[in-house]
Amino acid sequence: LPVSAVVKNEVNVPVLKNFVESMYPPTLDMSNKKKHNLALFPMVTCLLCVSQKVFFLNNWPYFLTICLSHLKDKESKTCRVALESLYRLVWVYMVRIKCESNTATISRLHSIVSSLFPKGSKVIVPRDAPLNIFVKIIQFIAQERLDFAMKEIIFDLLCVGRPIRNVIPERMSIGLRAFLVIADSLQQKEGDPPMPQTMGVMPSGNTLRFKKTFINKYL
Repeated sequence: LPVSAVVKNEVNVPVLKNFVESMYPPTLDMSNKKKHNLALFPMVTCLLCVSQKVFFLNNWPYFLTICLSHLKDKESKTCRVALESLYRLVWVYMVRIKCESNTATISRLHSIVSSLFPKGSKVIVPRDAPLNIFVKIIQFIAQERLDFAMKEIIFDLLCVGRPIRNVIPERMSIGLRAFLVIADSLQQKEGDPPMPQTMGVMPSGNTLRFKKTFINKYL
């Protein structure tokens, strides 16, 4: 992950390119087996993150579909691993690669957003994930598609333009926090957000819970 966070033209180095191309097919096959997916999802993700642009765009749609299908898994650890893979892949797609054609990008983003924030639903998927991951995903999308992030995601989470019959705290919290993070980043002219790094894991295999941090300064 530290390598994939900073790698640029190094993806063209033949030894790395060959490594990714030879490792990816068997790793992807193994990740489809339930007993391996907790270990292999991060591996597939990292291989995609250090791949060339063409390789990434050709191969990530299939793995993206697998990740989205696991977000509702009964096993919470599987949901979490799929979500963490998703949010690193979204970073590479939006921040490093700068998307595809407009039609392809919008289609891809709609499939991601409708899985995380189902229309007409009061919940987010997966339910018990830290809200900060959702905020970050929206921030990454806004980096290249600000209009989409505002109109298609944040406005929907905040019930803009429609009556609020029931307040949905989690969805509204994500929408507000994402708006603040995006606005603050634009005001500070911070540039591209960094790639998400590894969450802490305890010896038991459980993920460490970090204290939630909020922007506490005025825009």
